[in-house]
Amino acid sequence: MSMEKKTLDLDGHWEFKEYPAAARRMRDLEEGRWMPAQIPSSIYLNLVEAGCFERFSLEANPEDFDWVSQRDWIYRKHVELTDEFRACDEIDLVFEGLDTVTQLWVNEKLIGKTDNMFIPHRFSIADRIHTGRNAVMVKFLSATAYADRLLRRYGAMSEHHYGDPRRSYLRKAQYQFGSVLGPALPGCGIYRPVRLEAWNTARIDSVHIRTIDCNEHYADVRVAVAVQRTAARQAGTLEGKMTVRGAGVNLEQTLRFEPDENVNTAILRLERPIFWQPLGYGVQHLYHLEISLCDADNELLDSCRHDFGVRSIRLLRGKDAQDGGFRFEVNDRPVYIKGACWVPLSMFPGSHTPEDYTRLLTQLKDAHINMLRVWGGGYYEDDIFYQLCDKLGILVWQDFAFASGYYPDREWFLS
Repeated sequence: MSMEKKTLDLDGHWEFKEYPAAARRMRDLEEGRWMPAQIPSSIYLNLVEAGCFERFSLEANPEDFDWVSQRDWIYRKHVELTDEFRACDEIDLVFEGLDTVTQLWVNEKLIGKTDNMFIPHRFSIADRIHTGRNAVMVKFLSATAYADRLLRRYGAMSEHHYGDPRRSYLRKAQYQFGSVLGPALPGCGIYRPVRLEAWNTARIDSVHIRTIDCNEHYADVRVAVAVQRTAARQAGTLEGKMTVRGAGVNLEQTLRFEPDENVNTAILRLERPIFWQPLGYGVQHLYHLEISLCDADNELLDSCRHDFGVRSIRLLRGKDAQDGGFRFEVNDRPVYIKGACWVPLSMFPGSHTPEDYTRLLTQLKDAHINMLRVWGGGYYEDDIFYQLCDKLGILVWQDFAFASGYYPDREWFLS
């Protein structure tokens, strides 16, 4: 059997319906009709596609559809698993984006809860599944009702809450509670991809790449790799084999993870690098990094690929900066910023496509925009947004996901 990580895409066809108010047991969920849904999407668009109301009515009179956000909803998908998939050491259910307050079940067993729209969620389910047919269910609790309870307990954060005072209690896109972008349609939904990952021994958890020094002669690039090991195989040695290619560079280096190490860092030196330049200042050259994670027997466990640019970026303030005391330098050259504010592409998270990003960002490039501020009232964008900005020469000013308000400072919220 191959040791390499396997992935099963769970996007596409799901079923959904309003959660029965009287449901106390799993069999109670069979009361009422299940409707088809395409995932990723939003509850509002799923209801439109199911024929519950027209999109024109939703957009013309959004206040008539506040009932959607006040109710609980449940989504379901049946998944067929093979013996080979099930035989892996670990199987994770991964949601890239859940909006927002959920309870999750696999084969009628509760596996977890979420209350944060902005981060992916990963659940180990190897002991909850079997070969053959399995059921995944996601219950969305009304986010507004959830926040109502917190508001009654702790009160409004400020007199000036710019709209709905409940929004401060939710790690949820703030524009969904009403803003200059549009009406209040909080809703819910599986708004980013879903998958199962089956893996053995270890997997790559994250990769962070940063230029720490660069000049015309060389560039030092720091690559930090974090791995996750299975509980049963914590003691083994691992190797992360890294290859960098591009512009005549063919560099190989190996990271060694000792049995007690799950994070390691390497410095890659690129000779005579080609710098990434912002739009209007040169080419947007990207190097290609490939990482292969292997066990002590050189069996491939996991792999990934990342494109990156070599660059230095500084913000000069005060007397160090001319032009009013606020200036960006990229690769030690002052850059005249031509910027715009990037907001969510739709009132309904999950309704946009990679083609939408390509079209809009290309239009911004054609308008000579070289920096986008990602507004904090939305959400952290899909990876494709940042990848396209890299390719097109657009710098990103990333807000934290907070907007125009005071937020709780209690430990349960901060954590």
